[in-house]
Amino acid sequence: MRLKFIPFLFLLSLPLLPAWAQSSSKYTLDLRADKANPVVSDALYIAQVVDLRLNQNNIGWVQGGMYENRILANFRHDFKQELTSFVQAASPRKPNAHPILMCVRELQVAEHAKQTHQTASAELVVDYLYQQSNGYHLVAHTAEAVTSKSLGDATAYHEYNLVKILNQSLAKLASINLEQVVATAPAMTWEEVLGSTNRTQANYPIMADEVLRPGVYATFQEFRNNAPSLIGTIDVEKAALQGNG
Repeated sequence: MRLKFIPFLFLLSLPLLPAWAQSSSKYTLDLRADKANPVVSDALYIAQVVDLRLNQNNIGWVQGGMYENRILANFRHDFKQELTSFVQAASPRKPNAHPILMCVRELQVAEHAKQTHQTASAELVVDYLYQQSNGYHLVAHTAEAVTSKSLGDATAYHEYNLVKILNQSLAKLASINLEQVVATAPAMTWEEVLGSTNRTQANYPIMADEVLRPGVYATFQEFRNNAPSLIGTIDVEKAALQGNG
């Protein structure tokens, strides 16, 4: 009887397992539209989300399990469907508002487990385009990054981080004067839009500066801006690796 009873107990415990334990191959994230801030001005609305990410297979990775293994993360629904629901909640279409294309060049999450804490991070790079008869005009380029720190499991912070950087990006779009920006922004063909990923990334100071500043970059944003926060004399101590990945 014991051999038959033990599997029964195991089956009863399955609903209690966290998401990463139920599927060792992926972790599912939900982007809640009710957390979107209605920040986009009356003059603009997001007409379409365009996925221009180099890697469209996932949105990054989290860590889980006994050895904190890396597990690929993705939205529960289609990428464009998740983002469209969110941005439409933030920028509902209003009369006489101008349509804006939201071209997502990068959106990813990551997670790191350290001896004293865990961190959950998220990054977002977006080009906002306005189409006219002569082509597409880049009216705003935003690059957002955020990191949350937890003494326990940091996985639960990923949804919060994604909502935060999306709201920040949309708030920057809302602050522009469309007429002034379009007057100075050169028109591009759609082929030029698709091929501008490398040029967009090259705008970061780390790509343009001829000299790397001495120090340690504590975050990816510091590295991208070539602005290390840890400078001066730095002592490096060796520590034994724990877990996998």
